[in-house]
Amino acid sequence: IITGFTSINAWTNLGTNIWESTNALSPLPTCNMVVINGVNTPMGRYPNTGYLPYQSHNGSTSITSNNLTGTPNWTGAEVVMRPTRWMLQRVVIISQAGGTLAYSGSTEKPTDGFGFFVQNDNRTLDATNEWYYNPASKKIRIYNESTPTNVEVATIDELVLVNGLSYITFDHIDFEGANSYLFENRNSKNITLKNSS
Repeated sequence: IITGFTSINAWTNLGTNIWESTNALSPLPTCNMVVINGVNTPMGRYPNTGYLPYQSHNGSTSITSNNLTGTPNWTGAEVVMRPTRWMLQRVVIISQAGGTLAYSGSTEKPTDGFGFFVQNDNRTLDATNEWYYNPASKKIRIYNESTPTNVEVATIDELVLVNGLSYITFDHIDFEGANSYLFENRNSKNITLKNSS
C-alpha cells in the first residue's frame, strides 16, 4: 500500500461538539480528503445541502446573492460555485460586502442564476463528522458529540511521479490518500498498472 494518509489520534475539545487535532497535520496549505471509519467524509458546508443561487457577478472576481446578508462574513472560507453546468470551481473568499463575495484564483466567468455553497470554515460545522482544515495552523476540526476516532487525513499531495521513464510495471499495489494527484505520468511510455486499486 502506498498511502498519503496520516492518522489523527490526539484531539483537543474546543466545546460545542467541536474537536481540534492537537498537533499540526502537514505542511500542505489545503486538505482535500478526510476519511473517518473508512468513509470519505465531506467538509462542512453552508448550506448543508443544495446550492444558493447567485443573481449577478463581476467578471471572474465576485458573485452576488440575495441569500447572503453579510452576517456571517465568510472572508477566508472557500466558495464552491458552478460557473457552467459541467464545472465546479473552488476559490478562496478574499472579502464580503453584504451579499457579494469577492474571491481570487478563478479562471471561469460565472453564469448568473447558477449556484454556490461555502465550505472550509469553522462556522459550517453542525453535523456529525463534518470537518474544517485551518491553513494557518495546519490543524483539522471535526464536529462530533464524542472524541473522533479512526480519522485519516491526506497529507501528501502526490503519491507517485513517473518522469521520463519507460517499461515500468506497478503490480499488486494499492494507492490511497493522495491530497492532489494519486499517480502522475510525465513523458513516460509503456507504464503498466495491474492488479492494483
